[in-house]
Amino acid sequence: MRRIFWITLIGTALAGLGCVPTLHPLFTEDDLVFDARIIGAWADEDEDTWAFEKSSGQGYLLTLTEPKGSDTFDAHLLQLGAHQFLDLYPRTENLDDTFYDSHLVPVHTFYKVIFEAATLQLVAMNPDWLEERIENGDVEVAHVWREGDLLLTAPTEELQELVLAFADDPAAFPVGDTESLVIELERTTL
Repeated sequence: MRRIFWITLIGTALAGLGCVPTLHPLFTEDDLVFDARIIGAWADEDEDTWAFEKSSGQGYLLTLTEPKGSDTFDAHLLQLGAHQFLDLYPRTENLDDTFYDSHLVPVHTFYKVIFEAATLQLVAMNPDWLEERIENGDVEVAHVWREGDLLLTAPTEELQELVLAFADDPAAFPVGDTESLVIELERTTL
C-alpha cells in the first residue's frame, strides 16, 4: 500500500512539474543512445537527488530521492534529430498484486536534455502550450482528457513527430523557464 501512495505522489509531483504524460514511450530501440555523462548523482535546488545507474542494454535506472522517500524509474536517453531526450517510466515491480494495483496505469514522461559542464537540464514540454495548440487545432496528436488533464495516447512515431516539430520552439520547450518546466541538476555525491 505504501508503494501505491508513492507512485501516486510521484505522478502528482510530475504533473506539478508540468510534464506531459504519455501512454507510449518516446523511443524505439533504434533511437536509444548511451551517454556516460548522465551516470552518477545529481541534485536540484530542493536537494532532491537524481541518481542514474547503468541498467540493461542502453537503459538507466533512476532513483529519485526526496525528503519523503524514494522511487525508481526506468530511464532511456534517446537522440531525435539534433536533440537528446530522456524518457522516464516508473518501475512497478514493487507493487502488490492486488485488485487495486491492477487499476493503476503507469505513464511515460519525457524531457529535452541539455548537458552544460557540471549541470544537467531536463526541460519538460510545456503542457499549457500543448493544450492550447490542441484546443485551437494547431497541433493534432492522439490524446484524451482525464479529469481535465491531458494524456497523450499517440504511438511512438507520432510522439516523435510532435517533439521534433517543436524541439527548437522556446514556447514548447522553455529552456530557462521559471515555471517549474526546467529541472536544473548539478553533479553531487551521495
